[in-house]
Amino acid sequence: MEVQNQEAEAALEKLLRMIDATNDPSTIRSCVVRAFSDPAIFSGFDQILVAIGDQVNDDALKKTLELFSYGSYKDYTASPTTFIPLTENQTTKLKQLTIIGMAQVACTRTDNIGILSYEELAHQVEAENVEDLVIACCYAGILSAR
Repeated sequence: MEVQNQEAEAALEKLLRMIDATNDPSTIRSCVVRAFSDPAIFSGFDQILVAIGDQVNDDALKKTLELFSYGSYKDYTASPTTFIPLTENQTTKLKQLTIIGMAQVACTRTDNIGILSYEELAHQVEAENVEDLVIACCYAGILSAR
């Protein structure tokens, strides 16, 4: 898992350096959109948002960065036109981030002591086969499950 964390940090740092090295809004936008698909990047979207600052005048892109930072798949489906259109891979990543967020909340609850039900997961990510998403999270090193 340590190697995966190092790879994720390296990928994020490379992206942040690329954003910092240019003033071209279309290049910055391209870098950000790539981050949504990058299999190594599952955190740092808030750092990317800070890095782009006012260099890009694209509310949908900024809202999508906020979505990947703090939101959920349900937030996306409730108002999809607020965000940039997501590819299938990007939608899958958002679902995985939703699962991670739910796991974090479950681990801090006192009522069920870290239990997260299959039904709750399936409802929040609108998926029939949650196992595949959870397994992908485990392989990506962003979730440990038993």
